[in-house]
Amino acid sequence: MELNKGLKQSGLRVWPEMLAQGLRWAFGLLWALPVLASMAFGSPVYAAPTISVSLPATSADIDFSMSEVRSSAFKKSAAIQPSVTTDNPQGFTLYISSIDENTSLDNGTYDHINSIAAGLNETAFTQRTWGYSLDGTNFNPIPKASNPAKIAESQLPATNATLASVTFGAKVAPDLYEGTYQKEIVFTAITNAIKTVSYMDTGWNTITRLQWLADQNIGHDITIKRGYSIPYPGFCENIAYNNKCFANIAAGTSTDAYETILWTDTDTHTIYFYSKKDIIYVNEDAKGMFNDIKRSSDSTNITIDLTGLDFSKAKDLSNLFTKNRIKSIEWGNFNIESAETVSKMFRDVEPTDPSNFSIDFTKFNTRNVTDFSYMFNGSKISSLNLNGIDTRNATNMAGMFSSMNNLSVLDVAPLNTSNVTDMSSMFASLHNIADIQNLSSLDTSKVENMSSMFSDIGGLTSLDLSGLNTSSVTNMSYMFSSSAAITDLDLTTFDTHAVEDMSGMFSGMTNLSNLNMSGLDTSSVTNMSYMFNGIMGMSTIDLSPLNTSSVIDMTSMFQDSKNLTHLDLSGFDTTHVENFTSMFNGVNNITTLDLTSFHTPQATDMSSMFMDMSSLTNLIMPNFDTSNVAQMYALFNGLTSMTTLDLSHFNTSQVMSMGAMFQNTPQLSHLNLSSFDTSQVTDMSSMFEEGMADNSILDLSSFDTAQVNYAYGMFSNARPRTIFVSNSFVLDSVDEADELFSGNNNLIGGNGTAFSASNPTNKTYARIDEPGTPGYFTRKP
Repeated sequence: MELNKGLKQSGLRVWPEMLAQGLRWAFGLLWALPVLASMAFGSPVYAAPTISVSLPATSADIDFSMSEVRSSAFKKSAAIQPSVTTDNPQGFTLYISSIDENTSLDNGTYDHINSIAAGLNETAFTQRTWGYSLDGTNFNPIPKASNPAKIAESQLPATNATLASVTFGAKVAPDLYEGTYQKEIVFTAITNAIKTVSYMDTGWNTITRLQWLADQNIGHDITIKRGYSIPYPGFCENIAYNNKCFANIAAGTSTDAYETILWTDTDTHTIYFYSKKDIIYVNEDAKGMFNDIKRSSDSTNITIDLTGLDFSKAKDLSNLFTKNRIKSIEWGNFNIESAETVSKMFRDVEPTDPSNFSIDFTKFNTRNVTDFSYMFNGSKISSLNLNGIDTRNATNMAGMFSSMNNLSVLDVAPLNTSNVTDMSSMFASLHNIADIQNLSSLDTSKVENMSSMFSDIGGLTSLDLSGLNTSSVTNMSYMFSSSAAITDLDLTTFDTHAVEDMSGMFSGMTNLSNLNMSGLDTSSVTNMSYMFNGIMGMSTIDLSPLNTSSVIDMTSMFQDSKNLTHLDLSGFDTTHVENFTSMFNGVNNITTLDLTSFHTPQATDMSSMFMDMSSLTNLIMPNFDTSNVAQMYALFNGLTSMTTLDLSHFNTSQVMSMGAMFQNTPQLSHLNLSSFDTSQVTDMSSMFEEGMADNSILDLSSFDTAQVNYAYGMFSNARPRTIFVSNSFVLDSVDEADELFSGNNNLIGGNGTAFSASNPTNKTYARIDEPGTPGYFTRKP
């Protein structure tokens, strides 16, 4: 049965001088609602389904001004969104058409506006034409009543389901005749035919059975598809399984004992999904359904034919095809309208022929998917056409295209990212990418996480980021890290007022030579650890835009940026920084480091802060507050050019570790440690190993070593002639002190005891040299 209603259009008036004043349409809607009675499949008899359609408005208007008509303007109506309600288990199909065979807009005389003849973009309209669009940009001809066009489809019952948004567009002409142009349009909703159904087990239970049957075809390419017969009646009944057959039914969905069967034909190397029913519904939980069919054991090629399998009820399609060597996929009617996640769907997929492997997203219907994370991660697909993918409800695109190393070009224009909050690692590790097209088209206004978004990208020497809206981003950690080919990076358009984490943001950008950060607002950033780690192409960095007043962590901030020769840190506010570990570690071409601006009352860890700054000769740090520092391990290790260190202002009362603190400092001739309180120190291992200039004096008279329990190699190969200590230098608590002294060829104790390789190397000689108790230390006068 069909139920019809109608609406009409009105509105073009043309003045006598042939200038149009306005064009207005009011669309008459004529509903066609066939109600299908029960279908004859034998008993039981199903109740006839019901269906209804509604519109939020009774008209769609377009007004053209006189100047617009003069200029042959193109304009669009507001979107019309039909909604459908039906209790039909198999859903509905929605169509659009003209009321009759005439598809033009007519004004009651001889003048009219013709339907476009073929699909085209809104920019390609010719004068006196009109059409309809489902995406607001690409338009279709108005269908005749005899050939309505399908605009939406669902395989599920619906309550006020809005699956289509219809926009009408028209281009006028200056010579349109005076009058009103109108056309009656029909939206037709039809219930889909009722069919008998069967169900499948969960994805993970299905794949274990698929893998078993695949093993029966070892060494051969495999085809997986729906089958419509079994070898003989009772092939699978009365057995739980055999080498060729599995019952595959979701508990509680049917009284039929063996409704859906998996079986294999080992002659044709085909695995079949078989059921006597019309439809085989894939389980709501389809996660991993085809995951690693051959368990990565050989190079078997898989052909998958999804025709005849109904995915419309599946909500979880994550890991669906993961880790397969796929020859081809026949998509059939791959309607996944209920899907909420397609995470890792094609992860590590390896097409047999990447150049001929394609994914038809027009089949997918992903409008309800929120999670696209790692969808293509690690896949060896070489070409990806995203046309047809519906991402309007996507919130998570983390890692979506990451590690697609066969991909050279990626056009992201089809992506609707208006609701996405997570783009972390979205384009990470695209090692061969040469172009990310239409990056500026991404709507990133709601994105909060951009960590590693462009990390480890190869092939791109620059990125145009001018179109990205970063106003909601809180995490930019490792955003560009290890993208070694990029030489220029302009961030002047970035709004970073909300960003809290910039750790590793530029780390490993070894060829970066031009970094413009003048647009950065870092007032909210708490983590700048590893931010400039491993930048090799720059001799200096303009740090003046950085506001570090909220930063807590500066761990390894400039570590291994070996070509830096100068750093202006005069604008740094370090009053809240707690961790300075390895901040300048390996920055080995700077000779002078002025840290006058550094006030460090909250610092707790300075381990390796200046380690391996091998060219450093002048370290200025008058305002260092070390009263809360617990870790000074390797703090000055590797300062091979440093001759003088005055640390008399250091408060070390809370320090527990001084291991390797002055290791490998062969030019250090003047070291002032007079303020050192070592009463809490437990580790002094290798503290002066390979340290101090030849025949220098090492004054440790302030040291209290009562708590030290680890002193291995403390003075090994150190070069001083004299080591001053007090009676508080005792190593009674030391458990490990091997090689405490070794190779100290200049060392002479206060009573003349010279170092000898034949003497014990442990703590035995770690005492003041006096008559009867030889040692290597001298009591300070």
